[in-house]
Amino acid sequence: MRWFTPKVEIDLCGHATLASAQVIFQHLGYSKDEIHFNTRFVGPLSVRREGDWLTLDFPSWLAAVADIPEAGAAGIGLRPQECYVKRDYMFVYDREEDVRNAKPNFHLLSKLGRYLCITAPGNDCDFVSRFFCAGDGVDEDPVTGSAHSMLIPYWAKRLGKNKMLARQLSERGGELRCEYMGERVLISGQAKTYMQGKIFLPEINS
Repeated sequence: MRWFTPKVEIDLCGHATLASAQVIFQHLGYSKDEIHFNTRFVGPLSVRREGDWLTLDFPSWLAAVADIPEAGAAGIGLRPQECYVKRDYMFVYDREEDVRNAKPNFHLLSKLGRYLCITAPGNDCDFVSRFFCAGDGVDEDPVTGSAHSMLIPYWAKRLGKNKMLARQLSERGGELRCEYMGERVLISGQAKTYMQGKIFLPEINS
């Protein structure tokens, strides 16, 4: 499995993994409850079917404390209380409303050189987030499994719990069940088939 945005190849993508598993489970006659994928950048991944939920077994990314990049703070319009970095920057805020009401300037965020996740404690869940990919063809991602590889270890340590409920506050939004497993994280979500079609590609002469 490999993942591509409209402009670049990325090293890990949760919703595309979830969608691939949904197709295999629902449309290709796969009868077992667990699918194993090999990937280019992060090695083996698995997806397990549990009723209406699909659980991704992803790597756990421990982010390091970082200086707040000015392009990020200006691009969000609100300086975070904490800043961390792994593959992406992670800005931590005090309130869910800070995340929900953020009005990002994607021109400024495109200057970061990394993706940006913003997060805060949730009002009726453990934590909330939004994820911005300015410059790679997707300004704001609806639901971002790969960001939770970084979010789950942070919130597990801060909240003192390994099982959590998360919500991504994009326009479409999404709910994720999360579990911290040390070197791995489990991320559970739901998928529905909404479209089927055919793509015809020209023959390539070798």
